[in-house]
Amino acid sequence: MEYLEKLKFNGVRNIEMESLAFAALTHHAGIKAAVVCVTLLDRLKGDQIHYPKEVLDEWQQRPQKLVCRYIKKYLSKRGLILNNHCGSVNVKSPRRFKLVQQESESYD
Repeated sequence: MEYLEKLKFNGVRNIEMESLAFAALTHHAGIKAAVVCVTLLDRLKGDQIHYPKEVLDEWQQRPQKLVCRYIKKYLSKRGLILNNHCGSVNVKSPRRFKLVQQESESYD
C-alpha cells in the first residue's frame, strides 16, 4: 500500500500493463497507434466497483467517442472524408442520462 501511495504522491494515476505489448508491436510494425484507458476505481480506496452497470457502460464508451471524433476531425482536415459530422450526442434514455450525470458529478 505504501508503494501505491508513493506513486499517487508522484502523480501516477493509472498503471497500464497490457497496452505496453500493443504499443511495442505497433511501433515495430511502423504503425502509429495510441492507447486510451478507462480507470474505474481508486485502488487506495478499495478494489470493488460500486456503480450501476449503466454508469460503467457510459464511462467505458466515452474514450471510444473521443477517439472517433478525433479520427473524423483528422481525416476531414485532410479531405479524406466528405462530411465534417463528428457525432452529436443523442439522449436515448433520459433516465439513464440523468443517472450517469449524477454518478459522474459525485465521483471523486
